Amino acid sequence: DNDNPTSLSDNRIKYIYKDSKNIIWLGTHDGLNAYDEKNDNFYKYFYSIENPNSISGNTITSICEDNDNFLWIGTDKNGLNIYDPNNYNFTRHKVDSSGKNGIICDHIFCLCKDKSNIIWIGTMGEGVSKVNLQQKRFYSINNDDNNFKKDKRNKIRSIHTNFRDILVIGTFNDGLYEYSGNEIYYSFKKHSEIKESSVNSIISDNQNNLWIASNKLGLCKLSPTGQFDSFNNQLGISDNVIYYLLHNKFDNNLIWVGTDKEGLKIFNIREEKFVDYYNLPSELIDIDVRSIHSDNSHNLWIGTEANGLFKYNIENGFLKNFKYESGSKYCISDNTIWCICEDVNKYIWIGTASGGINKLNTDGEVLFYYTEKNGLTNNCVFGILEDENNNLWISTNDGLSCFNPDKEIFRNYDETDNLPGREFNEGAFLKSKDGILYFGGMNGITYFNPSEIKD
Repeated sequence: DNDNPTSLSDNRIKYIYKDSKNIIWLGTHDGLNAYDEKNDNFYKYFYSIENPNSISGNTITSICEDNDNFLWIGTDKNGLNIYDPNNYNFTRHKVDSSGKNGIICDHIFCLCKDKSNIIWIGTMGEGVSKVNLQQKRFYSINNDDNNFKKDKRNKIRSIHTNFRDILVIGTFNDGLYEYSGNEIYYSFKKHSEIKESSVNSIISDNQNNLWIASNKLGLCKLSPTGQFDSFNNQLGISDNVIYYLLHNKFDNNLIWVGTDKEGLKIFNIREEKFVDYYNLPSELIDIDVRSIHSDNSHNLWIGTEANGLFKYNIENGFLKNFKYESGSKYCISDNTIWCICEDVNKYIWIGTASGGINKLNTDGEVLFYYTEKNGLTNNCVFGILEDENNNLWISTNDGLSCFNPDKEIFRNYDETDNLPGREFNEGAFLKSKDGILYFGGMNGITYFNPSEIKD
């Protein structure tokens, strides 16, 4: 009886396992059960089509635990699951034609962990495979996955999570895709308008609408019910190219819009029109805006192509432009800024097109810049994200770097570490609510939990 906490989900028990916390796990023909001996209760786990973090199937064939206390759960014809006891979520793993994830068959017959923390996977008819947990845990979403084909769809321009915690992926000239439960699907087929567009930036509002920056349709809105609207005619730009969107953190009804050669714009969500509330200075009009960051002191940090970095205070109107000056040690290292990140210590980090990363204080003074000479994998930096340990993860044109700002040490990663490719893309990076980092590039998406990357 599934409604009775003292009852199993099914009497046909396939596997019994006791974990390191003395919880007894029972795999049945219909669901996974965890037995709480103290309260004499069963907690039941089932597959849900609506929940991408649910288990992938209900017929449980095998269970084991790794050294990090994650449970590995095999199913009949529905692949492998890894259960995280910290957030009660399941991560699904199915057959990958590249063989990189170690899954060679979705019919898992048995699991075993050896002394070296290697998980051995026995399958029904396809032999044995293994997963070495000591290796760096980078995962990829790319052209080997279902209907993500080896063409422009694999060139990722933007990444976002919607209100259902489903990954929404913007591509180069192939519109939007969704990724859930290790499956990629094009769920916006009826919106042919966006199909041939590059989706450069995606955000959500309080009503769960998706706001989309495109290279052909300007600013677009996609509602949870599927209604699609474009506001390109209002914008008044000749080519309707928008590169970046950011919520105004002091007014949820406003979006900062970074355009191609038409500067910074403001869009009112409630009124659904472009407005001029802050009397933006003329210096912010005829520029190519590629990145925007808002700090808690009402400053906008605006990265441009070829016009350097702007700092604009929306309260008092103060504007300052920081540019590269040949021979100066105290200026930014490049005039094209692809990304901006504020760390936990309130330092501003900018990623440039050819000058590596720059560290600035809140006044905009350049404290230091780091390039290939300092250990950065490449001087063209597309994305910067800070992890829970205050390390900076940096996507570039030639690999991924992890930078410890305190020790000033870089660690670099490439295909030998299971990355799908070296070349990442501008605008394609995301930190999820649970600390997972996503970086998109020319060969799909790389994602990982930084705490799992062991050297």
